[in-house]
Amino acid sequence: MTSQNRSRLGIGDGVVRGGQRFTVVGVSGTTVLLADRAGKVEKTALAVLLAEDGFAFTDMPGPKPVPALGSLEGLPPEVIERARWWERHILDVLNVGAAAGIPPLGAREAA
Repeated sequence: MTSQNRSRLGIGDGVVRGGQRFTVVGVSGTTVLLADRAGKVEKTALAVLLAEDGFAFTDMPGPKPVPALGSLEGLPPEVIERARWWERHILDVLNVGAAAGIPPLGAREAA
């Protein structure tokens, strides 16, 4: 487990809640969406999550790509493709794309 002295909780972060591991798949205001390993999503209040006995961050370094289509399910294909484009662009800007094995956006578009 990592230090509990974190300054933020964001998409892609790993947490333990009730002895079970989750990945943060959404944050909106004070609401957090957590996905378990099977992909089941739970909604909880940030204050409730942080106050729970046994809550902990797990070692999940760096930003994560957009989760599998589950969070984009039901959207038109052109919206999904645009979301994927933005994901790649943001990873490029954050300079984490190469570390994640994602080629630079310019190289992908030229192909």
